[in-house]
Amino acid sequence: MNEQDTKSKLSDKLAELSVAAKNAESAVAKAKQQTSDKIQQMSEDARNNVERRIASFNAAVTAAQSGTASRLDAWKAKAKADAAAVKARVEQKKHDIDVKSKERYADALEDDAAYATEYAICCIEDAQASILDAISARVAAEATK
Repeated sequence: MNEQDTKSKLSDKLAELSVAAKNAESAVAKAKQQTSDKIQQMSEDARNNVERRIASFNAAVTAAQSGTASRLDAWKAKAKADAAAVKARVEQKKHDIDVKSKERYADALEDDAAYATEYAICCIEDAQASILDAISARVAAEATK
């Protein structure tokens, strides 16, 4: 392969990297506006893309194997380690999202309980006022006899 072909392939890979980075940036921006379920789906889609990309990379590495077996083995090990790291980060993010979701749910239920308690107090005070009005009316009626 001549120098021009190598530069062209590297340029193509850099362009592909730029597109992938832009897609990741867009996905993050979109995720900030999505629900937890949609974010989880986006996360799963991203993980599937990573796994697909790694499988493609591994296939390319396998096809390119020749006299540089040790270098290719290092690339494979790195790709495998990177895939494991991505998977671990995805699992951690899923856990974090789950925890945050449960915390928000608990907060909402605590707010509901506080509102219900406040409403109950209002009802008791209203009942007390009604009872006192009834007693007052009864006293007034008895006094007019």
